[in-house]
Amino acid sequence: GNGIETVGGCAVAAALVSANTVLQTLLVDATDVKAEFYMGMATALRSDSCAVSFLSASRNAAGDEGARAISYSLGTNTVLTRLRLASCDISEECLADILDVAGSQGH
Repeated sequence: GNGIETVGGCAVAAALVSANTVLQTLLVDATDVKAEFYMGMATALRSDSCAVSFLSASRNAAGDEGARAISYSLGTNTVLTRLRLASCDISEECLADILDVAGSQGH
C-alpha cells in the first residue's frame, strides 16, 4: 500500500465532492485507512458531483461500520458500478446487507 492512512484517505474523499472532480477510479487497497475513511467516502458517493465508478478499498480496517456507510450510499449513488471490500473485517451479515442494497439498486 501507499500508507496514506485515514487522514489522507479522508482528504481524498472530501475532495471528491468538488464540482471539478473527474476521478473515476480510486484504489486505496492496503493503505491503513479506517472506518472514518469509508464514512467520508460514503458522503462523497452520495454527492451528485462524485464521478467514482470503481472503488477498491480492500485490506483495510473498514469493519461493519465503514462497510455499512458505503452500503447506505449505494441507495442514492448511480455512478459506482464496481466495489471491492475484500479482507476488511466485514461480517457475513453486513456483506449480505451490502449485496441486497447493491442488487436492489442495479449496481
